Amino acid sequence: MKKNIFFFLLLTVIVFTACKKSDVKPKETVLYETDFSSNDGKWGTGTPSNGIVLSISDGYYTFRNSSTGSYGSWLENPVFTGTPARSAIEASIKTAQTGNDGWGSGGLLWNLKKISNNNYYEFGFVISYNGKFEIYGYPNGDQDSYTEYVSWTLSSAIKTDSFNKLRITLTTGTLHFFINDKEVHSMPATSEGALDLAGFIADRGTTLQMDYFRAVTF
Repeated sequence: MKKNIFFFLLLTVIVFTACKKSDVKPKETVLYETDFSSNDGKWGTGTPSNGIVLSISDGYYTFRNSSTGSYGSWLENPVFTGTPARSAIEASIKTAQTGNDGWGSGGLLWNLKKISNNNYYEFGFVISYNGKFEIYGYPNGDQDSYTEYVSWTLSSAIKTDSFNKLRITLTTGTLHFFINDKEVHSMPATSEGALDLAGFIADRGTTLQMDYFRAVTF
């Protein structure tokens, strides 16, 4: 009987150890990270156009967009070397309305690339103050037609009036979209299969706060 108990306990330990190893996430290598505790010079600030105010203070990067259009700010230089097979960008953001008819939405930009003067590839993963998300892009440039990969969709993963973690991962040609660690969509990689250049966007009538941003490979 004692032998049976011993073998049962040994088997339990082996199974538990195997489960733990299979649950371990791939180790991430941080290529760039900021918590906006100071201005590292990589993000735009000031008043670049009418109705747009960008600032870094008190540990936040803040967009105040009272204009009639959307506005984006992105890293001027690529973070990733080439196109790694497994990469991700991640940020913690909070959205709020500016004015009664404000959109109150914004989020991450990825794969932004200049095609010609005033014409860019641009893709966005955004959430709204009332708990919805959208994934969109301009695969032929922002002077061409707008493509909606996921129309505005209510999601229980979004915490309203609070910060939410948005993450986009690129894994062997597939994009995965996460809100607070819950995957909400996946699709083939866009454009040249890259996340660079990455940034933020605030839609019209939106105050957008960013708590941190990081770019990693894994």
